[in-house]
Amino acid sequence: MQPKDVSDDEYRIYRYLKSRFISLAPAGGQMPKTVTSPLQKKLAAMLVEARKKADLRQIDLAEKLGVYQSWVTHMESGQRRIDVVELIELGRIMGFDPAEMVRVLSKR
Repeated sequence: MQPKDVSDDEYRIYRYLKSRFISLAPAGGQMPKTVTSPLQKKLAAMLVEARKKADLRQIDLAEKLGVYQSWVTHMESGQRRIDVVELIELGRIMGFDPAEMVRVLSKR
């Protein structure tokens, strides 16, 4: 059941991620412990591409998010993992569909 304080889009993304979680795990069933996993690197590259497509500099994105530029730098370099809520917010600011980005990531 969808919580009242969650939008339809956010709940749709949550349900999609939950249904895909097992298929994203490596064959051995263990998630990598490093933030530099291949999926993390791919996500970071996709976020850089989305930021540039939105014609935003790192500092512009940081200001819109209310964070320091170093936060954006760490995110884009793959040194910082992005959670679902952050991905949704990034999608709103940069104009991409977070669910579509997850779909692309899940197709290895």
